[in-house]
Amino acid sequence: MASKPGATSVRTRRRSTGPPIPNSSSCWKDGSRATDQGLLLLGLNRSARPPDAEYPLGHGRAIYFWSFIVALMLFSMGGMFSIYEGIAVGIAMLTGNPYYDALGSLAIGVLLLVVAVCIGIEVKALLVGQSAAPALQEEIRRFVTAREEVAEVLSLITLQNGADVVVAVKARMTESVSAPAMVAAINRCERALRAAFPQVRWLFFEPDVEK
Repeated sequence: MASKPGATSVRTRRRSTGPPIPNSSSCWKDGSRATDQGLLLLGLNRSARPPDAEYPLGHGRAIYFWSFIVALMLFSMGGMFSIYEGIAVGIAMLTGNPYYDALGSLAIGVLLLVVAVCIGIEVKALLVGQSAAPALQEEIRRFVTAREEVAEVLSLITLQNGADVVVAVKARMTESVSAPAMVAAINRCERALRAAFPQVRWLFFEPDVEK
């Protein structure tokens, strides 16, 4: 008995083993991941450049800029793409239970957008000039106050500069018999502070008598 043309074509299609069609979401994510890693490596390389006349405090903040770009690309665009994919799946499949896939994509997209906003806020604060972590500031203040050369810490300013920290201290020193003796006391404080906090690359210590 001759087979029906329709059945033959169906069986033929089922037996066909062509190359798999790439998933657009997977391809996009793989390409995005490689780009993000490249940008982060570029930021790390730029931030490690030594200080020069134009950038006397170094280029540490360059990592913040490139991290911000990565956050925009990875989370914002990834979030919007996931939301778009979720909507497309939900519209394309109106029967069965494909809605779980659509809802999952939408949830991932929303989460990525929220993460992008949070990272953007944090990076903005670092770009503008955010101080070091409060716990680190308090440790530095206690350390300087405990020094026998210091009578009182009048002010303490810190600035996060990439992986390094900038510290400016104004302190009332204990009585010194001469100016050279005071300078020697300040130098001892600076050496001890750098040894205790190796992340402090830039240190400005000013003696004073009032705030």
